[in-house]
Amino acid sequence: MSIELRNLTKSFGKNTVIKNFSLTVEKGERLAIVSYSGSGKTTLFRIMAGLDKRFEGEKNVEGTVALMFQEDRLFEHSTVLENVTAVSNESEEKASELLRRLGLSEHLNSYPEALSGGQRRRVALARALFYDGDVVLLDECFTGLDPETKEITASVINEYTVGKTLLLITHDREEAKLLNCKLLVYDKGFKF
Repeated sequence: MSIELRNLTKSFGKNTVIKNFSLTVEKGERLAIVSYSGSGKTTLFRIMAGLDKRFEGEKNVEGTVALMFQEDRLFEHSTVLENVTAVSNESEEKASELLRRLGLSEHLNSYPEALSGGQRRRVALARALFYDGDVVLLDECFTGLDPETKEITASVINEYTVGKTLLLITHDREEAKLLNCKLLVYDKGFKF
């Protein structure tokens, strides 16, 4: 298996956002987590990625984890190309090709402040894909993209994540279909 969570509980003070949550994700599986805002989805990703270590229960994630945050988190004083290559020793040519595939070839030397919201989102996605993790966690990766750009972006994600374990946070079930993900829907959040 790739990810195993057992009886995971996470609280912020008196507010419990995840309670007794268990999940097993097999290697290479693709899963979309759909739930309302504030249900604990992003917190769950932070725990899986090892960024939040204060929780109860057990977590086992095999291999390296690439995380695309809900926010773009770009380095404002670095170019688009520098933002992507910052996470890997792979060549600039490979990074440039990935950015070209995402429709950003004209912006390689641009700084984030010159980009639209959708362009910034694709740079953040390119950085996560370029890291080449065994597990890929994408938090709202299609935000700000029009339908045509979503389809192009989904095609790139599918190509770059073949054989990898992929988890997607989304509010849109159609986005899950674009990435061939099984649905994990929690109308009441991660509290049982």
